[in-house]
Amino acid sequence: MTLFRTLVATALAGAALVLAPLGIAGAATPGSAGSASVHPDSYRAPNGDFVMQRGDVLWRGGYLVAGCNTLSMQGDGNLVDYHWGNAVWATDSYGRGSHLSMQSDGNLVEYDDQGRAVWAAGTQGSGDHFTIQTDGNLVVYRADNTPVWSAGTFGRGC
Repeated sequence: MTLFRTLVATALAGAALVLAPLGIAGAATPGSAGSASVHPDSYRAPNGDFVMQRGDVLWRGGYLVAGCNTLSMQGDGNLVDYHWGNAVWATDSYGRGSHLSMQSDGNLVEYDDQGRAVWAAGTQGSGDHFTIQTDGNLVVYRADNTPVWSAGTFGRGC
């Protein structure tokens, strides 16, 4: 890659990180729902719910936005769901959490820096994808879209 292309790519990535919280940047993938790639910093769903598929990881300092709802893997290690900036749900993993993983076995798990689980949804074997919904709820669904776990934070749409 030429120096120019490297500088342009770096500038575009930086602009996306600055603009995403403002709702100006695009999402990771086109369509009606966002999708986290492995190691996302921050993504905003373009027009609807945000979906983490099996194998997707949200690292410390990253966040996912669906409407006025933000799921943040905070720098302090706590995973927190915000509605219009107000915390409505958390894993209470302050000082321990490193990343959130939608595992290949279907379980949604938060890990520490040593790879030890600090929180889990308990959906192994049944979960297919994790959704941050525009109604404010966090839900793990089966492949047929039957919910198997919920944070119970629904009713907080924009």
